[in-house]
Amino acid sequence: MVLSRLFITILVLSLCTSVATAQDVNYGETYLIGTTWYFNQQNSTVGKLIARDALSGTHFVFTGKDEPDSELRGLDFNFYHDGGGDIAAQLENNIVHVEQERRIGYASMDLLRVEDSYRAVAFFNNSMRGAMAYDWDWGFGAFTIQYLASPIQRLPLVTKGCIDSNGWAHVVSGSHAMGQDVTFTLLFWHIEPNDDFTEWEPMNARVLESMTGLGHHVKASRESGHVGLVWQHNIVGVPPPEGWENTVAHGMNNDLYLLESEDGQEWDYDNPFNITRTIPSDHEREGHLAYGDTLRPFNDVDILYMGDVIHVVFSARGFWADPLMNEVPPVEGITVKESMIWHWDSDSDSLTLVGDGWYENEGDPSSIQSNVSRPSLGASEDGTMYCLFRKVTEDDMNLNQYCYGELVVSISEDQGITWSEPINLTGTNAQDHDEFDEYVDEAHPSLADVVDESLHLYYVLAPESDESPQHGLLSECRMTYQRVPVEDLPDVEDLELPREGFTYHNYPPLGVPDVSDQLPTSSEIVAVYPNPFNNRAEVSYNLMSTGEVQL
Repeated sequence: MVLSRLFITILVLSLCTSVATAQDVNYGETYLIGTTWYFNQQNSTVGKLIARDALSGTHFVFTGKDEPDSELRGLDFNFYHDGGGDIAAQLENNIVHVEQERRIGYASMDLLRVEDSYRAVAFFNNSMRGAMAYDWDWGFGAFTIQYLASPIQRLPLVTKGCIDSNGWAHVVSGSHAMGQDVTFTLLFWHIEPNDDFTEWEPMNARVLESMTGLGHHVKASRESGHVGLVWQHNIVGVPPPEGWENTVAHGMNNDLYLLESEDGQEWDYDNPFNITRTIPSDHEREGHLAYGDTLRPFNDVDILYMGDVIHVVFSARGFWADPLMNEVPPVEGITVKESMIWHWDSDSDSLTLVGDGWYENEGDPSSIQSNVSRPSLGASEDGTMYCLFRKVTEDDMNLNQYCYGELVVSISEDQGITWSEPINLTGTNAQDHDEFDEYVDEAHPSLADVVDESLHLYYVLAPESDESPQHGLLSECRMTYQRVPVEDLPDVEDLELPREGFTYHNYPPLGVPDVSDQLPTSSEIVAVYPNPFNNRAEVSYNLMSTGEVQL
């Protein structure tokens, strides 16, 4: 039985009536897509929520709620096109509910090309199942919903999907058993449409592996049949060895894996490619080399195809494994603020720095956001690449010392080998405003894959709140669209590396003292010479790392 439902009635919502005008920004203009409550959307913005088509149409999805105490959340859709008149008026009139259910959310979207037109396809999950919803026509807002059955007794979470050049859908989800340890099972569906794309037949989901995070994504090339799936593979395994259970270190200790198909049909599931190839710690190496790699992919990942070449960007935090295995788990330290954003592509098989967030700040960035995080890729026809991400400056924070973010973009003109210094697109630092109600935070950004004359970015604009946690659970937020003309962007220098020759596999990335500068943390004389019974003296001491010792 095909579980689907067709919504013929278009329900126009009045979500825009009580919201102030959009904020002033450094570049471009902003528009209101809809309003939501921070708790709903910050739990949901984990995929790309905006798509720009070749007909100058722009499609949006987000997780909304009519009232903060309502049991139902809504997956909402909006649309405008350049030939439709005033953009703000179109967006005010075109917003619709795709679906309303309890615990709905974690959306992402892609476009299905049908002849010379495009249809929005949203991927999401509710409290029990993963789902995809496909529009009836270009910007029409009448969606058919196809539910996806899980082959195991787990609830799909963070459901992301794409449409390949043949019209097949590929959907990935990290499923979770409520009430159990925070681990996830990676599920992968392939869904075949009929000839007129009015019905879709899901194949049985494939169980790929167990994970500790939800940093997965799937993307298809617009020019070829290539489809790529990326996820975070735990290095020590799930379930973990003794001592790693229920620790932050276990959740962070990941490599980034890629599974790719040239046609979307044939997949070599047994041989994924390891993008990061983490070098393990080894106490027999000298000095700081004993730590091995001191970065780990964390939480965020985005994918973009340029022809047959797949490009991946991801966030990474600091991670120092214990070479001597004295700690439980054997990890000496991790970072929660300091972070970096990296790019990898299948052509060069190299990791290059996009964003440098390796600095201390006084505020709290929250548990899943770092100094730089949430990268999102787009590209223009001439091959120029743009990476949008959230950057926390050292002094931008609210009254509760939570960090506020700015949205910045880095540019690459050589297919990701080098990147520019970031350009601040928003410019809403709290220190530049005197009024409480002028404090805002840009969070959870998406950049449309297609960059034409403009960058098309989409994000949550959250107001100041005196509640805790950050913004309060029930802060009313603006889902904001910012359109930035490319010609307005300034020329900037290439990104300055932390030091000459700096790469992902440096030891360590930055901020750890050289072994020669370290003093023992404790010492004692174990056996004293001379005395009648000992012919030597033993000195015991502890160092923060292994290395050469001079007495």
